[in-house]
Amino acid sequence: MAATLEEKLNAMLGMTADELEESAQAYEAGEIDFTSADEVRDGSPFDYIGSRRETFVLDAADFRGVMQVMKMDGCSKSTVYRTALREYLDKRGFAHA
Repeated sequence: MAATLEEKLNAMLGMTADELEESAQAYEAGEIDFTSADEVRDGSPFDYIGSRRETFVLDAADFRGVMQVMKMDGCSKSTVYRTALREYLDKRGFAHA
């Protein structure tokens, strides 16, 4: 049986659902003391793991094309965008790391 999204996230955090809930309750109650050793970061977690979220505007026709490719290939819109961007950058000599 495939893991649920919640189970995947809990595994990434190394916590059970109960441990996560207990931690959340302590945070919401103001019982967690952030020391100078703990770094609190603003922004998206993707900024800190090597990815970054971007927002951009597409022409309606381009968006429809992306939706068609997504359905034909059985992938996400993000996959279509990332693939197209990587191909564009590679063509221009900016290979991704």
